[in-house]
Amino acid sequence: MKKVAVLSEFYQEHKDNELQNSFEYINLLKQKPPFLMIDQILSFTAGRDIQGYKTFSRSDFPGFFSKTNLPLFILVETMGQLSEVLIRATFGKYEGYGILVAVNELTVLKNTRMGQTLFIKSRLDNVFNGMYRTKAIVHAQNIKIAEALLVHTFK
Repeated sequence: MKKVAVLSEFYQEHKDNELQNSFEYINLLKQKPPFLMIDQILSFTAGRDIQGYKTFSRSDFPGFFSKTNLPLFILVETMGQLSEVLIRATFGKYEGYGILVAVNELTVLKNTRMGQTLFIKSRLDNVFNGMYRTKAIVHAQNIKIAEALLVHTFK
């Protein structure tokens, strides 16, 4: 993995009071409700990892859910958005759109029920030619429910 030589301006400005307002980190995303899949950032270490959570309910997507389980694509999108915050804050990717270009080694160990709080941790794994790979792990009620390697780029 490349070492982060110069951390982003955003991180430099916020390093002393990193999580006094986690919404500043969330606002780095282009997604807005109801497509914003992160409720709060719990911790952030530039160039290394980020942790956050999301609680989904039927009111988040009225008329969409016919079952009580969270659809897999929403679980993957949630992991991807938290990883995108890590990349944007670390490397200063404020403009343009983040694109989740690959989901590798996706393992789902348990179904996620509506109303559960998902705790997500994403770790920066590799940076190469404008591609950023992260490893995301999701827990609910202290049980690991999913993990994946995600590859992002920005346009």
